[in-house]
Amino acid sequence: MRKKLTTIFLLVITTIILSACGIGSNNNQSKSFFGEQQQKQVNSSNPQLEKEYEKELKTIMAPVWQSQQLDGVKDKVLALKAPAKYIELHLNLVLALDKIETGKTNSDQTKVQEGLDKLNQLKTQYPWLN
Repeated sequence: MRKKLTTIFLLVITTIILSACGIGSNNNQSKSFFGEQQQKQVNSSNPQLEKEYEKELKTIMAPVWQSQQLDGVKDKVLALKAPAKYIELHLNLVLALDKIETGKTNSDQTKVQEGLDKLNQLKTQYPWLN
């Protein structure tokens, strides 16, 4: 009887292990497929979306460049749909604007200046922003 229980136990464990391995490799194939699809979308450019983004972002940032008017700018930038080409710019703009807001809220001039420096760096890196 004990030998029979041991055999059944080993069969159950083996089945579980084999099932887990089978499920794992199917998931890896799915992840690989979807990963490739997402990568294709990220790598594909959309010139129309890029031009619209440039135009809208330039309009949003104009008050910042002209008079350092920052009220609501971060929210407007966040509302934009950033094309793949400008994801890094978009992220860095939001982070710089957030740093400025946080610095002003906490009366931390160092943070404000770091944010402004980052904005100026981005303006130099993307001249069309100005």
